Amino acid sequence: MAQSIKDGRSAQDSPLLSVVIPVYNVEKYLRECLDSIVNQTYKNLEIIIVNDCSPDNSESIILEYAEKDDRIVYIKHDVNRGLWGARQSGVFAASGDYVLHVDSDDYIMPELCRKLAGLMSQEPDCIVYNIKNSKGENWYNRNLKNFYGDEFFKSFLSIDIAKGYLCQKVYKSAILKKVFQELNIQDRFTIDEDSLVNVCASYYCKKVLYLNYLGYMYDVCNESGTTRQKRDLKYCTHVFYQFKISISHMKKFFKSHNLDIKMLSFIEYRMYKYLIELSENLSYSDKKEFVAVILAEREFAVGVFMSLIYTYPKNNEHSPHKNNEYAALKDMNLTRRVKHLAKIETKRILKRLGLFELVKRLAGRH
Repeated sequence: MAQSIKDGRSAQDSPLLSVVIPVYNVEKYLRECLDSIVNQTYKNLEIIIVNDCSPDNSESIILEYAEKDDRIVYIKHDVNRGLWGARQSGVFAASGDYVLHVDSDDYIMPELCRKLAGLMSQEPDCIVYNIKNSKGENWYNRNLKNFYGDEFFKSFLSIDIAKGYLCQKVYKSAILKKVFQELNIQDRFTIDEDSLVNVCASYYCKKVLYLNYLGYMYDVCNESGTTRQKRDLKYCTHVFYQFKISISHMKKFFKSHNLDIKMLSFIEYRMYKYLIELSENLSYSDKKEFVAVILAEREFAVGVFMSLIYTYPKNNEHSPHKNNEYAALKDMNLTRRVKHLAKIETKRILKRLGLFELVKRLAGRH
């Protein structure tokens, strides 16, 4: 017999929370994920599972749970649309006041939804809570607090709001639907969709509440899920082009709202830095090929390498002059090529990317 949504509680007395779970190739982890959701102490949930053409046995598991729990809404894509498309389908199908995203290879703590519902009565635009990964690392953030006005938007562009994970934030469904409709992305978008959603959604958030509760367990070990794959040359190149899609749509969003795209400097820098870190374990030949791919994209290449070489002063503990990513560049004798490339139009490009002001800001902090 299907489980009752209300479970002894009137729906009028508690807000409906929609939980969106994109599914692709995760049968090994899916039961743990779904168990953590259907067994929440808070029962007024709409559980939206989006099967993005998963090639494994995930569908039979979904149907098994749907037979037992009438809160489950099952959506099956005809073609694989990637993580962005799966999240979008779930958001558009949501009828709850708020939307919680849970990746199908992760799980949530039993009290999370109840605690979220307690804050929903205050009608925030977003709720942020704590997250922990499967390696036992707490991804808390000292900058997490309540935000009002445009504080959240500005903070997201200047500090690392708990690594920017979408699954660590609950937004009003109306805000997410507006963002997905406005962006109208047709690309198959599978990486960094979190940053794009968060940056754009934060623009509409004027009241953000911080829930000091460890509510989400993020699996960094699964290599077959919605976002984790083998870190080879093919993957690194894929990430590079996905970042290009992400930053391109961010800039379009900013321009449509008459916002200065230089405000995206910090987010661009994090993307650039991650690209180099990602390539650390590649073979020497693959690393050179990956760098060649980046250098072929003239303006993006300048942002990637110049941000690493010049962003931090040498006496900074985080200076790239003291870590492997800089050593890799130096070993490949790329610094001379990058400097030569940058000299051609350094001021115009760096100012356009916002990196020129970023260098001055970061240098002034140390």
